[in-house]
Amino acid sequence: MIFWDPSKIAFEIPFLHHAIAWYGLCFATGFFLSYFVVRREFFLYCHNRPLSAKLAERITWVVIAATIVGSRLGEVFFYSWSYYKEHPGAIFKIWEGGLASHGGVAAIVLALILYTLYSKKEVKGLTFLTVLDIASVPASLGAAFIRLGNFMNQEIIGTPSTLPWAVTFGHPENGLTGPRHPVQLYEALFYFALFAFLFMRKRKPGSGKTAGLFFTALFAFRFIIEFVKAPQGENDGGILSMGQLLSIPFIMGGLYMLCRKSRP
Repeated sequence: MIFWDPSKIAFEIPFLHHAIAWYGLCFATGFFLSYFVVRREFFLYCHNRPLSAKLAERITWVVIAATIVGSRLGEVFFYSWSYYKEHPGAIFKIWEGGLASHGGVAAIVLALILYTLYSKKEVKGLTFLTVLDIASVPASLGAAFIRLGNFMNQEIIGTPSTLPWAVTFGHPENGLTGPRHPVQLYEALFYFALFAFLFMRKRKPGSGKTAGLFFTALFAFRFIIEFVKAPQGENDGGILSMGQLLSIPFIMGGLYMLCRKSRP
């Protein structure tokens, strides 16, 4: 069994005495690397380096904002509404934790629609499916780094396990003690593998196939991994967890994009 109890602080900025948390560092690293991936994807699409850099920078900031806002609202409405309806001011205290990935993904999709409408002025023929395909390539990379941040934070804990790689957390979320599945690492490894697959496969942005593969694979895995996760919110505890229920629409959307006929 593995005992895991790291500090949540990665390092302190010299002279400023400002602590940088592992979660924030992982979050920033994921988006930093994703920027270079998405810039490459835009260059393969438009073959214009200055324009691809401009589009990549814009979409990065749009996705960061949508991730934070959408994830926070997802946590509020899907996982902890009984608390936040009594403490509405706490909704804005994102530094205290509480982000739900399904809400983040939904907000990103909506933000990309607006991004496409704005960017069509600069890129002739740009479609929402093209943007969605391009954004889907680095998306799982960012998700992998966020799960590594969850592991450092000792949050999103798995169910009890006797496997050799089970992890006992020193200061776990909700005080869940004993050896448990390191579900954060399961997800991170799968998301890294999914990113590598999407990055290396031949693809044509605009068909929706890349996005279809991303949504189907990521959320099907998310549905399965929920069986070895401890309850995450007040609505868990039924036959299906909230995470599983929220994954179903994304799986269905992904399958639809994979099965639909592309325009010639």
